[in-house]
Amino acid sequence: MKNKSVMAWGMVGALLLGGCLQDSEQVGKSDDLRPAVMAVYTDYKSYGVARIVEGAVTDSFAVQDAAGFGATIDAFSRVLYVTNQGTGTVTAFRNGVNDADHAIFDISVGKGTNPYQVLQVGSRLFVARWEKNNILVLDAATGDSVRSIDLSANANDEGAVRPCKLEFAGGKLWVLAQGVRSDYTYDSAIAVPVDTGASKAERGIVLPSRNPVAMSVVGEKLYVVSQGSYDTVANAGVERIDLATRKWEATVGGLMGSNKPRACAYAGGRMFLAVMRDKWGTTSELVPFDLATGAMGTPVPGLSAVWSVVSNSSTIWVADRAKSDKHSVAEIDPATATVVRTTKTPLPPAALAILK
Repeated sequence: MKNKSVMAWGMVGALLLGGCLQDSEQVGKSDDLRPAVMAVYTDYKSYGVARIVEGAVTDSFAVQDAAGFGATIDAFSRVLYVTNQGTGTVTAFRNGVNDADHAIFDISVGKGTNPYQVLQVGSRLFVARWEKNNILVLDAATGDSVRSIDLSANANDEGAVRPCKLEFAGGKLWVLAQGVRSDYTYDSAIAVPVDTGASKAERGIVLPSRNPVAMSVVGEKLYVVSQGSYDTVANAGVERIDLATRKWEATVGGLMGSNKPRACAYAGGRMFLAVMRDKWGTTSELVPFDLATGAMGTPVPGLSAVWSVVSNSSTIWVADRAKSDKHSVAEIDPATATVVRTTKTPLPPAALAILK
């Protein structure tokens, strides 16, 4: 199950900037402990991960054998988790540095299971695998398998759940189930609240929309963004769930014209959506979204192919896969809805995570 050698899946020499010394067993003298944005970059033939600090790429390394599938990243407590969907592995590094000194574990979560996301809650790591009707629970320190949480109560009539996204809010682990059918159409989106210590989940909240792709917590509410079916915008939208009662409240953004949301971020008291302007998302923009009225504002200028977004309390970062070699990770000021600066990655960026 476990492979302690991270070097086996490819490490390019890391550039480590000066940092402050903390625990000698956890942090090296040369570790850069400034907040960083980590970005997967890819041309869908090869994959890599870049570390971006204050507008500059300070380190990058290759991710092998992900072609045809993909790679995603998540970060918690200065640990970077790289999920290789092609090999079905999750690799963890301290401070996002890919070398033997910073390696925590490199484990298989099942080849062919198509892992989508990991989420750390306390000492446990939860893994959503698109091909499995459960959430795998790991020891976050070692990567050892602890148990799983059965989601089969949320399966469609073909027996598929398709868990894709995870969030921890209101004391519950929230799981988004896409319910993709064998003909690649979608059943209703389901948001499943789960006790982190449970072995089995009950039936979740069935939403009016389809193809859920993202979640964002704002106060005591959980907002679920659904992209809808590929051939229509009629079942796309933003749904609001009350975390205290764990009940669906409203469709905040119903029909969105020709816009299909693919991601969301909340910062500076404002919600932003990445919206697709065409069927396949070749053109995607970042748009302010009013949570009270569902109205969309003027798109952030200078972005043309927004793929994913992440945020902290005051800043949003966007992976912009713009053509003509203009791709970059863009830093956005939510107050003014403008680009503050951009950082070019070796290949167009895809998944993002904040290392802090």
